[in-house]
Amino acid sequence: PVPPSRARDTVPDAVEDAVLTALAKLPADRWASAAAFAVALDGEPTTRAGVNPMRRSTRATGATVRTFRAPWPWVAALLASLVLAAVGWLRVRRPDTPAVFRFELQTGSGSTIAVPQDGVATQLALSPDGSMAVIAVAQSGGGWSLYLKSFDRLASRALPGTEGGLNAEFSPDGRWIAFRSADGKLRKIAIDGSSLTTLCTIDDGGLVGAGLTWISDRDIVFARGAYGMGGGLWRVSSDGGEPVQFSHFDRATGERLQLAPRVADHGRLVFYSSTVASNADLRIGVVTVSTGQSTVFAGLRAARVAGLIDGSLIYVRGDGALMVVPFDTRTLRAGAPLQIADSVAVPPSAWNVPIALSASGSLLFQRGGNRSQVVSVDPHGLTRVLVDSAQVYLHPRLSPDGRRVAVEVQAATGVDIWIADLAEHTIDRLTRGGYNNRPEWSPDGSQVLYTSTRAPADGLWSQPADGSAGATMVYHASDPIREGVYTPDGRALLYRVDTPERNRDVYLLPLTGDRTPVPILVTINDDKEARVSPDSKWITYVSNESGREEVYVRALSTAGGRVAVSTGGGGEPLWSRDGASIFYRTGARLMAATIATTPALAVTARDTLFAWPFATDGYHPNYDVTPDGKSFVMIRPVGEDRHVVMVVNWVEELRRRTGGSR
Repeated sequence: PVPPSRARDTVPDAVEDAVLTALAKLPADRWASAAAFAVALDGEPTTRAGVNPMRRSTRATGATVRTFRAPWPWVAALLASLVLAAVGWLRVRRPDTPAVFRFELQTGSGSTIAVPQDGVATQLALSPDGSMAVIAVAQSGGGWSLYLKSFDRLASRALPGTEGGLNAEFSPDGRWIAFRSADGKLRKIAIDGSSLTTLCTIDDGGLVGAGLTWISDRDIVFARGAYGMGGGLWRVSSDGGEPVQFSHFDRATGERLQLAPRVADHGRLVFYSSTVASNADLRIGVVTVSTGQSTVFAGLRAARVAGLIDGSLIYVRGDGALMVVPFDTRTLRAGAPLQIADSVAVPPSAWNVPIALSASGSLLFQRGGNRSQVVSVDPHGLTRVLVDSAQVYLHPRLSPDGRRVAVEVQAATGVDIWIADLAEHTIDRLTRGGYNNRPEWSPDGSQVLYTSTRAPADGLWSQPADGSAGATMVYHASDPIREGVYTPDGRALLYRVDTPERNRDVYLLPLTGDRTPVPILVTINDDKEARVSPDSKWITYVSNESGREEVYVRALSTAGGRVAVSTGGGGEPLWSRDGASIFYRTGARLMAATIATTPALAVTARDTLFAWPFATDGYHPNYDVTPDGKSFVMIRPVGEDRHVVMVVNWVEELRRRTGGSR
């Protein structure tokens, strides 16, 4: 407190000493009673432990020393009353640090939170004041709807017309909820469930939205995850209309997709997840709203940004770590990252992390790391663990003899290929450095093919499976290569590139003679996950040509038409070793389609083998089939307390960890 004499130099020394003692920071240093305070105000000498004997030194330098004359009694009484009232008011009204408390979010009424991707509740949103949340609630017949959860009520309330809704976000004033509908439209709905309005088209639909954010009550920014539709961020009025390009790519980094936008700094900045092509190598980017200019921070690897608060940028890494980094909104410079928590659930899409941070400083997220096990599953769904240690595994691939498994292992610093010997129960690292993805065996089992971010980035590399030599680049294209697989005869490679103009295309690369790539699936559609049949005559692949992703089969040559293998959506196709079946995934179900090639190509049967929440991937098969076709190698998520948690006043916990001020 400022000494009273600085405002009025006629305040007696005794009164000043008495007042400053009454306002001492520590209770032990204050007067023990009002009577002692009154005595001190009258100027009578007193002794008190803890009173600063040098308190008079707080007067301005050169202050005149005056002879004390006791004020009139009524002045002393009035001053005592005023000071006591002020001290009491300050003690009652002084804001204390808000308590931090957490609880598990429940939907109520016997319903359950939907987990569309491998046990991950990907659809969560939090109102600016932290009093309401939007969650996806599972429907009895499959799928989900968006529900509004108000924390002053036990039950959640369905929002009509939001079946299959994705990427819900509250408007800054908390009155509206914008979301991406199942058919790819941007819609908004009032929090009371009224006024459902279509604003524009985002994309052609799919099970994974690319994200949206309100930059004001009047404007919404959303991402388009398909290359052919822009691949960047777009802006549209909250009243609807034609979207306009919002951001420009950071060409210095070669980024091709901007995902999961998150507004910050009162609508002046929009953070996002940046990628060249791989979900495993996402980085933080930021757009300055006034210019549309993008900046990617090469040193900040993040699956998704949660928000900016107290000058700290909050984000989730791909391994589930919750991170904080000091961020200067004026210079767009970031400090040193600090991990403050772990075990945030991360789905295969990576940028769709279930986390929301309110403007009031509360946090909503799903617990449960993305560790998993490599298991063998028979047609009845019975499992057996193949690799003992629990890691973050992806894309297991059996060697031709079925004795080894090549698999990705994700870590905080990168992704590498490991080789597990199933007979010896050992697992050894094959690659080192960078992000090495989607292993595939050569037909003779001697080499492992994979994509990698090592320079030149996003090409195809090969390495001896026994680790006897380093990696060799097999092929590099002008567009990033995201998948590669040998043809069964070993004479060629089938690979997929991601292009800004034509989405995802598939080419055949001869390994001898003229090595000019041959276009196989080059259309305006997304074509991916292509594999050649054991007799090298047919090709199965995934395409969105019908408006949703389905599995197809056709001749490897251009002769003849294609036949739909899946119905109602499908992905991750693999051939059986005898070529008589195509296995594929539909949600949690593993399907087997019986294929006839004479007298014409046809699907003669479709059977469900088993249904289980094994890990899936919409871009590359995340399982394999044994040589005898009787068992499957799958990735099974480890159940790790996967609850949706609400942390009220989480910002206070953040401040304690980072030393920030209120």
